Amino acid sequence: MFELSRNDFAKRGMRKRINHRLVAVADYLEREMPNTKITKSMQDLMASKEWNSTIGYRNQWVHNQPPLIQGVGIVYERRNRWIVFRCYGTWLHGDHRGSMDRDHNLYRTARIASNSPFENSDRQQLKHPPISLNARQRATVKKAVRTVCEHRRYVLRCINVRTNHAHSVVTAMCKPEPVLDAFKSYSTRELRRAGLIGMNQKPWARHGSTIYLWKEKDVAKAIEYVMLSQGDDLFSLDDD
Repeated sequence: MFELSRNDFAKRGMRKRINHRLVAVADYLEREMPNTKITKSMQDLMASKEWNSTIGYRNQWVHNQPPLIQGVGIVYERRNRWIVFRCYGTWLHGDHRGSMDRDHNLYRTARIASNSPFENSDRQQLKHPPISLNARQRATVKKAVRTVCEHRRYVLRCINVRTNHAHSVVTAMCKPEPVLDAFKSYSTRELRRAGLIGMNQKPWARHGSTIYLWKEKDVAKAIEYVMLSQGDDLFSLDDD
């Protein structure tokens, strides 16, 4: 019998935010055992028309239904989010543009100031060189994000994949963190399947930016920024 322990995942540097064991096993097999029969069988199944039809049916009922608060019956509305995730090693702590960590990540609060020793320390801990996406890689990431939105019934307002980061504006009926995780994990899987990154390369930096867009004017401003006017600094949603 094929068996994996928790230690197999922990010692191999598996993603910590995977919230489904089946996804964790699939990720492990593709990274660590790409040429085995069980891995090839899994890939054939995932590529089959029958599997995708079944998953589409499942996702329609799981992701397209309004979640209810038990005993109350309050329905969550779909909310707009601005999702940003950055390539591995391209914006380190201490960067002159300012950076964030667990203690510096609240809206409208100060970032970590420029700090060369901090930045150099982070750079020395990189497991491989920073990732820069070429045209084919960018197209693969964009397709993967669209696939997530199609399967999970998210509304993708816009997407722009750049050489060192990706922006999207999405309408979804869940918290933004699962949306971000799905975008990154699907993109990673498709990049590896296409042979565009190594099986042990990490294409993305940890976490990302998940900004709520409460007003339609904020949605419009975010879409304009994503498609037409990106820079190092995000605009303020409070600006008129």
